[in-house]
Amino acid sequence: MLGSPGAGKSFLSNFLSRQLGLELVRLDDFFWMPGPVRMPTDQWRMLVVKLAGRSSWVMDGTYEASLDLRIPAAEAIVYIQSNRWACLWRVVMRRLLARWRHDESTYVQAITPFFVRYVLRFPRLTQPEVFRLIARHGPATPLVVVDSAKGVDRLIRQLEHAPPAHDGIPAGSLLADPRQNHHA
Repeated sequence: MLGSPGAGKSFLSNFLSRQLGLELVRLDDFFWMPGPVRMPTDQWRMLVVKLAGRSSWVMDGTYEASLDLRIPAAEAIVYIQSNRWACLWRVVMRRLLARWRHDESTYVQAITPFFVRYVLRFPRLTQPEVFRLIARHGPATPLVVVDSAKGVDRLIRQLEHAPPAHDGIPAGSLLADPRQNHHA
């Protein structure tokens, strides 16, 4: 599950994990050590290899510096495109709600000037890099591009009403067609 912070990756990842009966791997929960401090790159890459080597999963997080390790292990890629201002709004609201709820069970990114710039520049700088890495490391991997929160809702409705196939993936699912990229 790839896209800008605040695009809806966690929401859709949680749904897909439940719907498909797959383990949910939230990369934020592994990358950030207490403090919060970023995991050193060499340790991070070794951990990502282990996480991607698990038998089945829904992996939530873009972390473009480790996409070369994750894309080849993925059966499908879902990319959520969203307006940068909508993403920033959701990031701010998520942070405020986490403080209000005093929820420490999962990591919530601090709102720093660096993080705000990252979110605002994501469509122009990071998104092209992510698509370049997908093309390089997973040219035959099915890619579903979901446009905005409405696209996420539409995909969820579509998957909720699809009958299960023999392998657990909903029959007719956009995620099951390896021949082409889809837009939802």
